[in-house]
This record gives sequence, C-alpha cells and structure tokens, in this order.
Amino acid sequence: MSTAKLNNLKVTLVHFKRVHGAHWRIERFHCAIKQVCNIERFQVRNKNPIKNHIFCALKAFVRLEFM
Repeated sequence: MSTAKLNNLKVTLVHFKRVHGAHWRIERFHCAIKQVCNIERFQVRNKNPIKNHIFCALKAFVRLEFM
C-alpha cells in the first residue's frame, strides 16, 4: 500500500481497540510459550521430534490455562 492510501484509511477507535486487543493476546500467547513451555530450548533437529515437542508444549500450555 502506498503512503497516500494509508493516510486516507479511516480507523475507528472501536476497530483499533479490537485489533490491538487481538494483537496483545497473540503476544502474550507467544511469551507464555517461550517462557512456560520452553519451546525454544529443545535439542532435536529432525522434523518429527520438533513437531511432537511443539504439540506437547502447546497441549500442556492449554491445559494449564484452563485449570
């Protein structure tokens, strides 16, 4: 998008708050995955063990969130 088109966008306060809230929830989710589930620290390099580790970490995170 050009700068002229971006300047002409009309963003309401309600829309901005909704988008900002969604963005903040995504950021909190990523932070929790990194800190609580240690998703950055696994030692394997093959595709399937990485997928398994991520799946298990996400599953544990979701279970902890709903406790």
